[in-house]
Amino acid sequence: MKELLIYLNSIYPLSHGLEEHSSDILKFRELPRKTYLLKAGHLCRNICFIKSGLLRCFYIKDNNEVCSWFMKEGDVIVSVESFFQQKESYESIQGIEDCEIYCIEHAQLENKLVLFINQFFSCALLLCIPGFVSIDPCF
Repeated sequence: MKELLIYLNSIYPLSHGLEEHSSDILKFRELPRKTYLLKAGHLCRNICFIKSGLLRCFYIKDNNEVCSWFMKEGDVIVSVESFFQQKESYESIQGIEDCEIYCIEHAQLENKLVLFINQFFSCALLLCIPGFVSIDPCF
């Protein structure tokens, strides 16, 4: 947990209150190799920080798997559309290696982090930009 808070503080300075609150709501999870974090057709209920390991995001097109991206140690992984709109995901997220992740549930973000909304979204935006830059030729 400490390494995640250090990492988040390096991106955007967090208040002591947000650090304490994050420590309370972040859940550590081990995800064995080949295990799904999210399956297509389900709601993405967590946004996760990858402490270690490698995951892939893919969807099915014409009965073939199409990998849309890979996320590694130090990255944030989420099905953005499914998580923020709380609708079924068209994509799946699966561990390629054994992974250690920290997760925050959608309900906790919605209900509790309102107190820290500016800090949280400033940090979240800075975390997500590298992923969008690497997949979107417009950046």
